[in-house]
Amino acid sequence: MHSHVLHLAVLTLWFAIVPALRSSEHSSFLAPLWPSRRYGTSRRHRSRLHVAAAERAEHEATEIAEAEPSDLMETDLGAVYGRKSQVLRDIVTEQLREELGEADPFDNMTKEQREALIEVQMDAYLEKRSKEFESTRQQRLRTMPATIPRERQTSLPLVAIIGRPNVGKSTVFNRLTGRYKGGAIVDDEPGITRDRSYGRGSWNGYNFRVVDTGGLLLDDLEGDPFRSLIRDQCVQAMSEADVILLVTDGQAGLHPQDVALAEYLRKALPRRPTPARSNETKPIPLYVCVNKCESPTKGITQAQEFWSLGFGEPHPVSGIQGTGVGDVLDKVVTHIPWVPDVEVEDDEEVNIAIIGRPNVGKSSLLNRLLGEQRVIVSDVPGTTRDAIDVELERQGRVYRLVDTAGIRRRSRVLAGQDSEFYMVNRAERAIERSDVCLLLIDVVQGIADQDLKLAEKIVEAGKACLVLCNKWDAVDKDDKTYDKAVDYIRTVLYPLRWSAIEFISAKTGQRVARILDMVDEAVEQHRRRIPTSLLNEVLRETVGINPPPVVGGRQAKLYYIHQASTRPPTFIVFCNQLSSGQALLSDSYKRYLDRKFREALGFKGTPIRWIFREKRLRQMVQQGRKRRRAVVRR
Repeated sequence: MHSHVLHLAVLTLWFAIVPALRSSEHSSFLAPLWPSRRYGTSRRHRSRLHVAAAERAEHEATEIAEAEPSDLMETDLGAVYGRKSQVLRDIVTEQLREELGEADPFDNMTKEQREALIEVQMDAYLEKRSKEFESTRQQRLRTMPATIPRERQTSLPLVAIIGRPNVGKSTVFNRLTGRYKGGAIVDDEPGITRDRSYGRGSWNGYNFRVVDTGGLLLDDLEGDPFRSLIRDQCVQAMSEADVILLVTDGQAGLHPQDVALAEYLRKALPRRPTPARSNETKPIPLYVCVNKCESPTKGITQAQEFWSLGFGEPHPVSGIQGTGVGDVLDKVVTHIPWVPDVEVEDDEEVNIAIIGRPNVGKSSLLNRLLGEQRVIVSDVPGTTRDAIDVELERQGRVYRLVDTAGIRRRSRVLAGQDSEFYMVNRAERAIERSDVCLLLIDVVQGIADQDLKLAEKIVEAGKACLVLCNKWDAVDKDDKTYDKAVDYIRTVLYPLRWSAIEFISAKTGQRVARILDMVDEAVEQHRRRIPTSLLNEVLRETVGINPPPVVGGRQAKLYYIHQASTRPPTFIVFCNQLSSGQALLSDSYKRYLDRKFREALGFKGTPIRWIFREKRLRQMVQQGRKRRRAVVRR
């Protein structure tokens, strides 16, 4: 009886204590005691994994042995420093042959002497490579600021996502913001994200903003001009953040770049005052998110090695499936203030899309409007990869500026270049969700066919537009240059003949201050509604001056007009006859109507949509009588 009670007590303790320990930092010590099926792999499968890991480590060791000191940050030094591999023995043997000048330096040595000599040479080689690595790492850390300043800029708290390239930061960003279709571009190619991309998220009633950043590397690589610029963007994002999420790759495991980044962050994290003591500061909270852990059971095992980063418990998450994201957000919201939903609702924002061909100065214009280096600018075409949303407040009005990737002809976007396909797609989608489009043209290169196609896209989407001719400071001018340039643009970009034209220089800031005033005017015209009586008065005067021409022995009669909608202004004209669904009006007469209405009513900077409907005069008279009778009865 006592033995059965003892067995029952032991089993109870086993199933109560061991699972708790297994989920803690001591879980690695319990792995041999726990059944292998709990980890999802059998002994045979684990042995195969060990063989594969050994082969991969040998391959990495070969790469390290042949690498230069400047490339050491890109590889896994643990593959060499962790053990004396056969690859390292071969390297040391080759060095001994070169030093002694003998084909086989071990001919006259016993086995013990040979092993002792190899051990000494391997230790010396590893010590030399360690010093080279440490020297290179310290040199790279000098390029980063010693302490990241604290710069809180918005009322909504900000969560910054950082990490080395290709760990899934953009996927986590899309998960937090819920922007799966219109969110950040996700691709297997490293370096897709370069600029900061902001979005809004919420969790359990807490509202916050999220910023996605490019892959953060502490070193500069010759031939890659964007690394230092991406670092500046990451530092700026961290300086504005209230909470930082350090994203790592659970499938790839702990990487030397993760270790170097964690070491830098421990010293340079922005500090904020403590709630209890305003004169004391503490680093802003940082949580390690081990991404690509789709399996909850395997994820705990994959995350264990990231304890060594020194930021507390690593959280296994999956940006694709959302596994573990809620646990991280539960801890994030404990560090941010609660903002009511009423304050989060957007005011009447003005969405502005900056579009154009590659390398015409879109990012430079955005930085000039904001007065800061908000996005990366370089002479390399295609620097901007994704559509970057930025909010700007001016005189109580909120503008959402969208910097887009340069749009090339679809024939030049190769089928294999999936990332550029998404970039162009995202830029075209930015036109659809904008109120005003800023079509940027390089006056040095002139107007190309792609500029004309972009103008047609703007008209089809019904968006207000400003034509901005950039790099005006690089043009040799005389007293007739301006008038000739305006006439040329009006002629070539005929779909936008109603648009305002401004000649600017994003580099020097020439006339850039006028752009937002012109945007306000275009938005006002784009949302304008005209009384029906005034519209019909203009229609009678227009038709009276120049009646519609006779087409095929029949003449169109325009009875009545009213405005159906705004954004853009849409006018419905009732006429007597339609031919194949269209009024008996030539294209030239429709342009005449459009021009006369603009002369009388304005509508500068916005397209006008014309809809013609067939309706007999007798029907219109009868409907008018019914309306008058209804008014009399009231």
